[in-house]
Amino acid sequence: MSWQDLVLAAGGFVIAAGIIPTILGRVKPAISTTATIVVVLGVSMFAFATLGLWLTAIGVALQFVLWGIVLWQTIAARGADRDALVHVVDTMPALGFEEFAEEPPVEGAPVG
Repeated sequence: MSWQDLVLAAGGFVIAAGIIPTILGRVKPAISTTATIVVVLGVSMFAFATLGLWLTAIGVALQFVLWGIVLWQTIAARGADRDALVHVVDTMPALGFEEFAEEPPVEGAPVG
């Protein structure tokens, strides 16, 4: 195991952890962006494995799986919306309380 494998693997696991908020968030990247990332990660995973950089390949495989989840979420959420190919997708339906009407202050209530 080389020091390069350790450094690349550490970076890969940090990047994988950074994908978790995207999976849990309601806004997803465009399908074209996510699909490109998944393809590049798949090719990179193969390349690292053939070089014997096994820890790096595992880190990239984890990223591949996580970005695959994001891609699946985006495809599932877009429905018939063809704009999702190039635009972000909001996967959460409106809950009805996103906009609050400004109410007049209650007389005698503390300010602030």
